[in-house]
Amino acid sequence: MKKNTLKSVFAALAVSAIAVSATSVAASASDYADQIKTGKGNKEVAYDGSAYTTTLDTTNATQAQIIIEKKELEYSASLAGSQQDVKIAVSGANKKYASVQLHFLYDTRLTAVQDEDEAWVTYDGKLGSENRKLGDGELFIAHDGSSDKGTDGDAVWTLHFTLPSDVKAGDLYPIGIEYRSSAVTEDCFTNADDDNDGKLMQAYVFTKGITNGYIKIGSGTTTSTTTTTTTTTTPTTTTTTSTSSTTSTTSTSGADTTTTTTGTGSTTAASSTTTQNDAPPTGVAGVGVAAAGLAVAIGTAFVLRKKED
Repeated sequence: MKKNTLKSVFAALAVSAIAVSATSVAASASDYADQIKTGKGNKEVAYDGSAYTTTLDTTNATQAQIIIEKKELEYSASLAGSQQDVKIAVSGANKKYASVQLHFLYDTRLTAVQDEDEAWVTYDGKLGSENRKLGDGELFIAHDGSSDKGTDGDAVWTLHFTLPSDVKAGDLYPIGIEYRSSAVTEDCFTNADDDNDGKLMQAYVFTKGITNGYIKIGSGTTTSTTTTTTTTTTPTTTTTTSTSSTTSTTSTSGADTTTTTTGTGSTTAASSTTTQNDAPPTGVAGVGVAAAGLAVAIGTAFVLRKKED
């Protein structure tokens, strides 16, 4: 897009034909917008570039990429109404672009919120910047510069949303870029001169270089595995043997002689068996739990859904 066209966006953004009603938007892009804006976009919708038409051969173009974060959160009740920021990265275009105009669409179950500077889209860069909320489900940005000061980064733009109060496990809220054009202006990603290199880069971005994203809510399912180790106590048997001796004694008293003879014998005590079991009762007759030697290991694993790339 030429610089004078972009400047007209800054001067008359409110009345420009980049609004939702632009008649030149291709049908596939409109379908995508409708799907998101009616809250029915509970799946990722891939950007196929069909809204942007070009006859340029992008084989040797600067292969710039605009990548919207795919953010995955494990479900918990605390997510309801929470703020979630979504980063948008740029790569392969460092110091090669100056004029940018993009429309971000998002599932209308999300609520867009402003940052601390009251910007709908936080911008981390050195180009002149404008951003607007055009309606529920749609944000707009425009940048301009006299030289190619646009940079790569993991969070060149950041969108801010709050999740709905009825957020639930399995929800997916798509966030994407839709190309828009009209007789007045068009979306763009080109250099300051909008020369052949800039046009090729723009053609590559809008046909091959956009990766849409989402906020995805995981199942929140927790699986617990319990392993029990049992210690067995072996009964011990003790045998005690007693031996006694008998002494033969002869006593003589006058005419009477008394002889008492006692033989030698042994006595073996009965065997006794003692089982070492100091377990306290469990309240069920005949059942106890060992006070020592019982180990229980509990492992918990959170099950995450695979990313649906």
